[in-house]
This record gives sequence, structure tokens and C-alpha cells, in this order.
Amino acid sequence: MITYLDFSGTYFTEASSIIDSFHVVSRINTKIKQYINQVKRRYKEADKRKLEEKNYRTNSSHKTIKKSRELRLLDNYSWFLLKNNDDIDYTPYWRNTRNGGYWFDPIATEKAFMELYSNFKTIRDLKELYVRFNKNHVNDSAGAMTEQEQIISQYRASGIAMFRDIAKTLNTNKQAITNSFIYIRDEKYGRKEDMLRRISNGPMEGFNVLPKSLKRNSHGVSNFLYTRNRILWATRKDPSMLAVPKTRKEVHNNTGKKRGPYNKKDN
Repeated sequence: MITYLDFSGTYFTEASSIIDSFHVVSRINTKIKQYINQVKRRYKEADKRKLEEKNYRTNSSHKTIKKSRELRLLDNYSWFLLKNNDDIDYTPYWRNTRNGGYWFDPIATEKAFMELYSNFKTIRDLKELYVRFNKNHVNDSAGAMTEQEQIISQYRASGIAMFRDIAKTLNTNKQAITNSFIYIRDEKYGRKEDMLRRISNGPMEGFNVLPKSLKRNSHGVSNFLYTRNRILWATRKDPSMLAVPKTRKEVHNNTGKKRGPYNKKDN
């Protein structure tokens, strides 16, 4: 399979490839979700065996059983592994339910979740290792390369298969990942050299979401030119309509007779 990294090396030989930090963290979280689903399957199989034993004892044929406490924790609180640890609020609060409500204690719930499987704490610590690394090295690509190599070594020695796979991905693309730690001057702030932002495909992603949202809200698109024009009107000051370059003033230049008042007549 050909990726955009292959295209850049083949057709843009002077360009430097960059892998956005968002996609690396997303890749790690995808692996963690797959791991959680594997643990879920084990508890589902245990619930299935309990159901079979119950049906055998009671001579019944129930097809479902109430979810175990472990499975409910895995279904509802996997975000303790996926969410950045610094973004979790551990303050207890009241949760409303159909039957009233209850006090939710994040610390106690997190402890119960982590005790479901012995590797959960190690998985979170290794994920947070990359999250912290991703926030460091402002305009310091050399330092980013050094710490990234240290993380790759730790992932390889972790004893968890998915982090060994992640280490392979990081090692294969470490230069492109390191390039994402380069900072450039932000055009929004004019020529102020101290106003820097990290290289990211965030601006492009922000633009790409506009036609996606239009397509979703329209429940599909049947007229390409109409859709194109709507996107141009929404995103540009002087869009070229119907492939004919015209400014907004030229498009709205109406020289016809002014419409008179509308009088409705009863039939």
C-alpha cells in the first residue's frame, strides 16, 4: 500500500515529511482500545459460562444474563486509560440517573478499573510517557529525537506486545515525527518573531471538515457545482463562481429594474 510518505519521497524529493503528533497519539489509543476489547471478550466468555451453568441448574433457557460488574466497568470507564491523565478531574460529583442519582468518586472507580487487569497501570504509564514527551521540546527537534529514541527503547522492553508494535512504528517514522517539533512563525500575528506555532496539519484538517459537514447536513450531494459554490462562498472572500473569476461585488452587481412591492390577491 502506498502512503503519502511514499509520495513525498518519490515526487517531492526536496520536501521533508511530517507526521502530526495527533495521529501518533491516536495510533497509540487505537492499540489500547483493541487491548481493552480483548479483555472484554474474556469477561464476556466468563458471563456466557455463568449463564450456561445457571440454565443447567434451573433447567431454563435464558439467552441473556445481567452484565458482570467487571464488564460494566470496561464498558463505561475505559476513558481512564484513553484520556490524558492531566485532563482527568478527580473531584467527586453528583450523577443524576433515572432512579435518582449517586455520588461518583473518580478515584475509587479508577482503582476498581485498574484492578481488572494487571497490565492496565503499565499501559497507562507507557502511554503517558509519550503524551508528556509530545508536550516538550519547543522548537527543539534534536532534543525530541533523543527522547523519542529513549521511548522506543522503553516500549521495546515493556513486555507488552502492542507497545513493541508501536515502537516499530515510531522507529520507522522517527524523523518525520521529529520534524513535527519544528516551530514556525504564525502568520496571524504578522511579523512578530516570538509568535511561533508548532507545525501541524490542524489548519488543513479544519478546512477539510467544512465540505464534510456540508455533505453530512445535506444528507448527500447531488449537484457538484452547487456544492462547490457553497463551499467557496463559505470559505473565501472573493470566490470564483462557476469557474469564472469574479469578485463578490461583480456577482452582486444587479443592473435590472428594482422589484416593486408584493401585493397578495385573494383568489
